[in-house]
Amino acid sequence: MKKRVILGKILIYLVLFFGIVLSVLAYFYTEQQHKQLWQNSKHAQLDLELSNIEKNFYLALLKIKANLNELNDHKIEGSDILDKRYFDRWGELSVNLNKPIKDVQTIDFKVDNQQVSLQITQNQINKIINNAGDLGYYFFTLDSESLYVAFVNRINDEKVTLHISKIKNLFEYISKFEGYLIDVINESGNSVYYRTNSVKPENSYVIKRQLKESNVTANIIVYLNHEGRDGFGNYSVLFMVLILILTFLIVSYLFKQNTELNRLNKKMLDQSYGLKSAYSLFKKITGNSFDIISILGPDLKVEYANSSYAKTLNYNPANLQGLAFTELLPDSNRYKFVRKVKSFDFNKGALSFDFELLHSNKKDKIIVESMIHPVYDEDQ
Repeated sequence: MKKRVILGKILIYLVLFFGIVLSVLAYFYTEQQHKQLWQNSKHAQLDLELSNIEKNFYLALLKIKANLNELNDHKIEGSDILDKRYFDRWGELSVNLNKPIKDVQTIDFKVDNQQVSLQITQNQINKIINNAGDLGYYFFTLDSESLYVAFVNRINDEKVTLHISKIKNLFEYISKFEGYLIDVINESGNSVYYRTNSVKPENSYVIKRQLKESNVTANIIVYLNHEGRDGFGNYSVLFMVLILILTFLIVSYLFKQNTELNRLNKKMLDQSYGLKSAYSLFKKITGNSFDIISILGPDLKVEYANSSYAKTLNYNPANLQGLAFTELLPDSNRYKFVRKVKSFDFNKGALSFDFELLHSNKKDKIIVESMIHPVYDEDQ
C-alpha cells in the first residue's frame, strides 16, 4: 500500500510536469501553425490580386492593339478605347523611317480636354520601334516618374505611328500596404519606374513577387504587419489554457485518489501496529503460562504453540507451526477429536473435553483437559 501511495505521488508530479510541457509546446506549435496559415493566406491574397491586375491590364492592352488601324484612320479616338483604370492620357507621333529623326520631338497628350506636352528623344523613339517586337508595344518613361506604353503601328515600310499612353493606378493595390517597394526595370536593367514606402513595421513579414510584361520586369516587395488587425489572435493562448485546465482536472482527481490511498495506508499501519502490540502481549501472557496453549486454523493446523509444549511434551514450538494438530494425538484419539471439533456449534460457547497428547518420543502420553474457544477476525 505504501508503494502505491508513493507511485501515486510520482504519477501526479509526472502528469503535472507533462501537462505544463505539453501546454507550452501546444502554444508554440499553434502559434507557428497560425502564423503559417496567416502567411499562406496573405501570399494567396496577394497572388490573386496581382493576377487579376495582370490579366485585366493585358486585356486592356489587347483592346488598344485591336483598334490601332481605326485609330490611324481617325475613325475613333484613343481616349474612347482606353481603360480608365490603367490609362489617363493619349498621344500620337508619326515617324517617317526614311527621314532622319529629330533629336527631340514633342508629343501632345489629351488630359481631361486639356493639352499636355512632353518631349521624347530620338534614342527613345528608336528603342520603341526596334524593341516592340511581336507584341507591338513597349514600356518606357518620359518624365522619370511615370510609366508609359507605346503601341507601334506600321502603316507601311516608310511610315510608323506611335500611340503613347500614360499608365496609372497599375500598382494602386500595392500602395495600400504599410511598407512596399516597386521597381520596374527594362530589358537593359535600368529602372524605368520606382516607388517605395520605406516604412518597415517591426516583426513584419516580407512577400516578394515578380511580374513580366513585354520589355519590363516589375519587382514587388510587400511588408505585412503581424501585429495589426490581421495579427495572429489568441488561438494559441486559448489552446494552452485548455490543456492546463485539463491537466489541473486530472491532477485533482489523482490527488484525491492518492489522498484516499494515503488514508487507507495510515489506517492499515495503525491496525498493523495494534496487531503487533496485541500479539506481543499475547505471547508474553501465554509464554509464561504453565498450561499448554495453541491456536489452530480452520484446517486444524497449528498456527501458534506456547512454550509449555517444550516443557511438558519436549516439542519445539517453532517446529509445530503448520503441523496438523492430529499428528500430536494417538491414533485412537484422532477421529474422536476431529469429529467433536467439526460437529460442535461454537456459537453456543466453548468446547470442553479430555483427550490424550503424545510426548515427542511418541511413546509416552498425557491426558489433557481441554477448553477450545473460537477466535474470530474483526473484519468477519
